[in-house]
Amino acid sequence: MYIQIGEFEYWIGLLFPEDTAVPPGYHSVAIAAGDYGICYIYGSEQNGDIYGEQPHCLCPDSLREHGWRYRQGGWVFERYNFPRFTTPDESGNVILDYGFAMEEG
Repeated sequence: MYIQIGEFEYWIGLLFPEDTAVPPGYHSVAIAAGDYGICYIYGSEQNGDIYGEQPHCLCPDSLREHGWRYRQGGWVFERYNFPRFTTPDESGNVILDYGFAMEEG
């Protein structure tokens, strides 16, 4: 499923190898190979710790500190990884993975 607002598109789906057949009624998009930085955001799903502008902006800032920068026009994605996201820890927190298309520099 995807939602498009202006130039922004929000896709909900899965990542598959490029030659995977797309079932009727579904959409697909080819994501170019490249470098992707992954950030783990730890916190509560209930109080805004892991969603929204602040945690989203912390990731590329952190990656920049390690010599990378966001690749303009590149993909940004959330990955709801099992069990980091699906099994809260003893404090009720989970880890949401944020992925950003990056390039050195």
